Amino acid sequence: MPFGLPVLLVSALSATVIATLTIYAPGDGVRTWVRRLFLILVNLNPWMIGTWRKDFSARETFMAAWFFVFVVVLFGASMHGKP
Repeated sequence: MPFGLPVLLVSALSATVIATLTIYAPGDGVRTWVRRLFLILVNLNPWMIGTWRKDFSARETFMAAWFFVFVVVLFGASMHGKP
């Protein structure tokens, strides 16, 4: 199934909503998990890079969560309808 404009819009909208929720989530645990998932998604080795232990700012957390959700929704849309 080729991606059309509706799939991209749904992916972008859902990514924006969820990324905004991660910014306002209480506690640092959410930011830590967003950071870890993002670093795993972009294939960075967590044991050799100082970024793994560095805290993300609110803007970096938003962008990491947005990218992660956008990719997951697009992947889910590509798998929809396949046997």
